[in-house]
Amino acid sequence: MTSKLTRSLRLPGPSVKRNAPLPQKERLALLRRLLTDRDLPLRSRVAGVIVLLYAQRLTRIVRLTVDDIIRDGDQVLLSLGEPPSPVPAPFGDHTKQSPREDS
Repeated sequence: MTSKLTRSLRLPGPSVKRNAPLPQKERLALLRRLLTDRDLPLRSRVAGVIVLLYAQRLTRIVRLTVDDIIRDGDQVLLSLGEPPSPVPAPFGDHTKQSPREDS
């Protein structure tokens, strides 16, 4: 275009497709499975719980480190921003396990 060999081009903008929210009943069933299904790898279960409880994107989840998990007595907090978010008791127990313990 700069050298006048072609005329100006107009590219369409990106299209964003928004899916319908997951019904609460399905969300709870998935959370239950992530809590109890030991056939799934622990890391996948924890990532799934973070998606379902905190609506975090996977690109954000993969950047989390062990330093983002805060243990304050019996309470487990997840540092997704300020202040850290409390992790409900049954799911907080998963963050205390080593991935090797779940094999």
